[in-house]
Amino acid sequence: MSKLIEIMHLIPGILKLILTSMTIFLASSIDDLIVLTLHLASKSHKKNKFSQKEISYGYFIGIFILVFLSLFVSVPMMGISYKYLGFLGLIPIYRGVALLLHINKEVSTFVELPDHKVVDFLKNYFSPNLLIMIAITLVNGGDNVSMYIPFFSSIKYYVILIVPLFFVYNYYWLKLSQKLVELKQINYVLSKHGNKIVPYLMIGVGIYIILRNGTLTYLLR
Repeated sequence: MSKLIEIMHLIPGILKLILTSMTIFLASSIDDLIVLTLHLASKSHKKNKFSQKEISYGYFIGIFILVFLSLFVSVPMMGISYKYLGFLGLIPIYRGVALLLHINKEVSTFVELPDHKVVDFLKNYFSPNLLIMIAITLVNGGDNVSMYIPFFSSIKYYVILIVPLFFVYNYYWLKLSQKLVELKQINYVLSKHGNKIVPYLMIGVGIYIILRNGTLTYLLR
């Protein structure tokens, strides 16, 4: 019975973390939605044709790399006291302010693969378009990493629950982009104005991380 009561006490905190993870996902993935929608709408890049599988798999591989890198950096930080982890909230705040100063920044929708031995080797096993889609996701991944690292570090062992949710969110993000292709007006508004709300979301997430870890209280003592 006592175990059940303990679990019940944890539920509000877990729900709050899930809602926060949704906010972080939205703030870091609006540019990804624009890229996905544009690729699915055109399915072409110069003379090359992008298949839906290449777009989907390339995007998910890119997201997996970004999440893995964020986890790799976050895990050593989980042993740090909460009050110090709150300072990581300054990263998304800085990123948000920087974006506000460059509010009209365009997202990278198409990139060229560099001439490199590693790229040539990968081309033997993967299609160039798949590699391009992975590269695009990584190029636009600065927002993701700048928010994933502070968030993952601050939630500590709850990261086991939260990280799989990011892949669920991305799955439905891809489904949403497929639907948006059919709604040209919404697609236009999103590509034109979608990035304008991102800086405010990032600043809000940074403030949340600082407050959640009690860093502000620690500094005001």
